[in-house]
Parts: sequence; structure tokens; C-alpha cells
Amino acid sequence: MRLWSPTFCVFAILVGCSGGGEGANPTRDQSSTPVKGQSTLKKLGTEDVKVGDGPVAAKTGDMIWVWYTGKLANGNIFDTHEKPDAPVGFPLAEGGLIEGWIKGIPGMKAGGVRKLSIPASLAYKEQGQGEKVPPNSDLYFTITLAYVVESGKEKVYDFKDLKPGTGPEAQKGKKVSVLYSAYTLNGDKVIDLTDRSKPDSFTIGKGEVIQGLEYGVIGMKKGGKRSLMLPPDAAFGPNGSPPRIPENTPLRFEVELVDVK
Repeated sequence: MRLWSPTFCVFAILVGCSGGGEGANPTRDQSSTPVKGQSTLKKLGTEDVKVGDGPVAAKTGDMIWVWYTGKLANGNIFDTHEKPDAPVGFPLAEGGLIEGWIKGIPGMKAGGVRKLSIPASLAYKEQGQGEKVPPNSDLYFTITLAYVVESGKEKVYDFKDLKPGTGPEAQKGKKVSVLYSAYTLNGDKVIDLTDRSKPDSFTIGKGEVIQGLEYGVIGMKKGGKRSLMLPPDAAFGPNGSPPRIPENTPLRFEVELVDVK
């Protein structure tokens, strides 16, 4: 199953992309003409500007979502994908990324910001990449890690109780009524079902709603509020829910349990 959007051709990091990174909205100094690079870096450099506080550290093989900006040694930005755009998601794996990213990102946690200084030998080597990255160019990235899904745990979600309830407890087989809203990683609200006159109702275990919401309310008590962080496979999966929720989108749900029967 493909876990990243085919519409994203992330110019700076995906091996084999061409045409200037159309999905990443690259920018650069149009008045400057790139010249042939001359690599000066001897090894990969990493600097943590901010240490993340996410629950897991990224490792090779995981699915990650990031914002980033890439520069050449002369300071020209050759590719960028930053807020307010949603972060780009892809597997942290060989065959799809430059080696500098595969070696430089592991260990980061969600919320972390890291600078990478990547020698040409771990980037595009003597070939370069199109018009924007000359041959033999060292690359400099600032990367913000938004979210990590561990390999083999694609349906595992995180939750945090915001307010404990005091009424009956939601369990498998129970019919529950809930109010909720859902947000993408960049904070866009894509679902708003918070009208108290029209709560959403479903029976836990019957597959009437997405899996992460269905099982994410188990253990809540009437009147309680919970935050759920759902990976794509526990939300709307590879197809998303057009037009507001793209394919393979992680979602944060804010849920209130209104009733249990």
C-alpha cells in the first residue's frame, strides 16, 4: 500500500523527482543563477534547534510528516514546504530519499526542529538535480517533525483525557452519543460535529464510524472529554475523505461523550 501522496514530488529529498518540486512550492532568488557546486562538507552535520516531546523517536522504516526548508551553500532556498501548508508525509526509507535525510532524521520526536548539513556525497552527488541544485552541491535543511507512525503500528493511536466523566462508561457493544471536531497537523478544522442538538451516535464494535473514533472512546465516561491523535490507518486511510481530508492524513480529534446506553 502506498503511504504517500503521488501528487507530492518533494524536489529536495525524493530521489528521482524532476521538474522543480511542483508539490512543494519551491522558491529561490530568481536573480541568482546557480553555478556548479563545490562540496566542502566531509560528513553529515546535525543540530537540534528544538528537541521534540512526541511519544516516539523516528527511526528508519517509520512513516513521518515534516515541514522543511532547503538551502544551498550560498543561502539560496531551492525548496521549501512550511506552514500554513500541511506537512509532507513519506516513509523514512531507502530508495525514496536522499541518504542525508535517512541518516539525519532518526532520533527526532514530533515537535522537534533539526538542522542538517548534508555533503553532496549524501545528497545528489555529481549529478545535481535539475536547474536548482548544481552538481556536487552541499545541502542545508531545517526540518520540523510533525508526526511519526512507527512501522508495524499503523493503527495505534494516542489519547489524552482532557476532562474525566462521571457517568456510565463507554464499552464495546454500548451505543454512545458524541460531539467532536477533527484537525489536521497544521491545525485546519476539517470536521465540526459539535452541535449539541445533533450528536453523532454509533454502537461500539459495529464499524459504523472510523476505527480510531470507535475504539478511541472506550473507557470514557459520560460527560468526559478526550483528545485522540489518529494515524491515517485509524482515520480515513489511503483514500481520505474528499474534498477536505486528503489521502493518508493523520487527524487529531477532540471528543466529548454526551451519552452512553
